[in-house]
Amino acid sequence: VAFPSIFTSTMPFDYGGYDDGIIKRPRSFPEVLQTAGYQNYGLMTGHPCSSHFGYDRGFDHFYDLIDFYQWFRAAYVTYLAELIEEYVDNDKQSNKIFETIIEKYKRVLLDTLSYIDKLQDLPVRLPQQGKRKRIRAKVKAELRLIEMTPSLVIDKMILLAEDYQDYLGVPELSKTQLKFRKWRKRIALKLNKRVFILSQRRAVGASYVNALFTSLMANRESKPCFVVLHYFDLHEAKLQISKVLFSLNLIELFKFLTGSFACWRERKPGQGGLLYDIALRRIDQDVGKFLKVLQDSGMAENTVIVVTGDHGTEAGYPTRNFGSNLSRLFYSEHLHVPLAFYGKGIEPKKDPRLVSHMDLAPTILGVANCPVPASFCGIDLIKNQQHVNTEVWSENAGKGRCLLSSKRLFLGRRTKEWNVIGYSDNFEVTLTEFYNLERDPFEQHNLI
Repeated sequence: VAFPSIFTSTMPFDYGGYDDGIIKRPRSFPEVLQTAGYQNYGLMTGHPCSSHFGYDRGFDHFYDLIDFYQWFRAAYVTYLAELIEEYVDNDKQSNKIFETIIEKYKRVLLDTLSYIDKLQDLPVRLPQQGKRKRIRAKVKAELRLIEMTPSLVIDKMILLAEDYQDYLGVPELSKTQLKFRKWRKRIALKLNKRVFILSQRRAVGASYVNALFTSLMANRESKPCFVVLHYFDLHEAKLQISKVLFSLNLIELFKFLTGSFACWRERKPGQGGLLYDIALRRIDQDVGKFLKVLQDSGMAENTVIVVTGDHGTEAGYPTRNFGSNLSRLFYSEHLHVPLAFYGKGIEPKKDPRLVSHMDLAPTILGVANCPVPASFCGIDLIKNQQHVNTEVWSENAGKGRCLLSSKRLFLGRRTKEWNVIGYSDNFEVTLTEFYNLERDPFEQHNLI
């Protein structure tokens, strides 16, 4: 939801919504930098900012380092689930829905092949190389199945939902396979209630991103460059235990246990969960290693570093009980993300103003002395020191597709004093939550 705002300085609902990322939007800020002579590199470990959604626009070198388990799962939840539900509700009679499902699913599969093929030629060897080859073979088999009997593929999705990815290329499931699937799911649910011990997620870690960055910088052309390094590790904080335990690395295990103890000793009430603290420490170390690469290569003095995130997170108190309901993610802990500019010519100070993701792109272009496109809605925070936002808006269409004409739309309006949350049905707005941030910073007392 946030990436269109980050890359194009527009609101999520602009240009028909965020389903297609930035494919239908005007210029992104990497395109402006590229036109100004910058050589651009994108190292993306998150599927929401992959080239599937147009985020490779303006990059000379773009690497989709995504975890394929999450990629297939997200493709189902974001694109296919509601369409399949519609198809079933129509008793499988709608040819138009059938064709839309097949068209979208084929594009996901073809992009998967493209990602895997590009990863074969990397100067750095990523983990799970063998697994990617197996996925490639299964995807090819699934594409053949779509060409021959597309109805079987959709029937499989109806039966398995997001678990369809475990049976790519398999036309029909035997009773034994179905029993095994139920048994495995039951065991995994019990074990994974608190920590994802048996998670199938295997996000590419920051250490690999740093290694690829180091290799790319050693061979780059001698002209200005812009690089996006996307670290997914903090997003997967709960996976730190399984990541360390399954690595069978005694040194890592020792660091993990001592780090856990240190976090437990230092943590105060309301300062985040233990696993989140550990993941954050690991990311801090990787950021430190990245800075060292810049220093060792002599690039540090002539580099501006920008740090941000696409959303915040719950990391301890306060506890919110709403599962994965995106419509509710307008609390302070979800809206408040880092935005730090560091480097030559940037005055050390803390900015007390309300700012938004839309201000990121124009500020980066300002630092690079590049023109800001007329389509950008944010401001250059450094050049417009006197400009004060009185409010910041947030919006999304909940889970699944962003259907602006037919779905309930969720809205948040944040000021210095208040946070107001609500929804719109056919332009009729209903307020659901209202918080006084000065008296109630943790938003525990709904004044609606």
